[in-house]
Amino acid sequence: MARLVARIIAIVLVCVGVYVLGFLPYALFVSHHSSVVAQHRLDRTLVGGLKTSKISTSSDAAIPVVDWPKRVPPGTPIAKLTIPSAGVFGDVIVEGAQKVQLEEGPGHYIESAMPGDPGNIALAGHRTTWLHPFYNLPSVKIGDKIVLMVGSHKWVYRAIDRVVVSPTDVSVLDPLPGWYITLTTCTPLYSAADRFVVRGVLAKEATLAVNSTSSPSATSTVRVVSLPSSRAVLPSVPLILLPVWLVVAACCVVATFLLRKRPLVLRALLVLAAGTAAFESYGVALNLLPRTW
Repeated sequence: MARLVARIIAIVLVCVGVYVLGFLPYALFVSHHSSVVAQHRLDRTLVGGLKTSKISTSSDAAIPVVDWPKRVPPGTPIAKLTIPSAGVFGDVIVEGAQKVQLEEGPGHYIESAMPGDPGNIALAGHRTTWLHPFYNLPSVKIGDKIVLMVGSHKWVYRAIDRVVVSPTDVSVLDPLPGWYITLTTCTPLYSAADRFVVRGVLAKEATLAVNSTSSPSATSTVRVVSLPSSRAVLPSVPLILLPVWLVVAACCVVATFLLRKRPLVLRALLVLAAGTAAFESYGVALNLLPRTW
């Protein structure tokens, strides 16, 4: 009897170890692949769905200001982000900074200024999982370039501050007079203990240059005529499914042990079912990780 109990405990420990070890590559690589696929689809949706038109201008040389609709649904692709020093090149920004949006790419805090508008544009992004667009955010130095693009219009910012704050310090998202952008992510690497923040200010001359303009005193209004579809590319998986998948996996493992004298094909099918259930549970377990980890 003691030997049987010891064998059962050993099997349980081995299964738990295999499960935990399997979660790491899933979190780092499988989620990343899903986000890359989502970004490709979002890029096509953004290019085909976001339509703008210049409705007024004080001169041909003007900093664009975007006239957004009163409500932009969460999950809508709204702009593109480029940070050369952080290895970010044309990542699609989605409206909203909840888990489901950040799984697809950098997310825009709904309460902050919209891309292409004055104020404090606040963006969040994962550091290690999913697309991890802000993996190299600490590499951004003072003076480095940050570029936002809405339609064919661009805004060039220069980094002016780098700071680490606690997760509860949301003052970096507060509205500001002028043209600012704030980028946030988890720090240190592979941890969510703090938040790393980079703030940039609009470089007016550079913005005018990329928009083929030359007068920093002028502004032009660009109206968003139509928005892309706001349908999420990646599905939102409810956390309640985690225990369900774990129970299914455990039952398959137990059945494999109890049917060890049965045909190999049957046991192989049970092992395959256990692996599939464990794999599906990983996608749910990612919901337990911090939002920008």
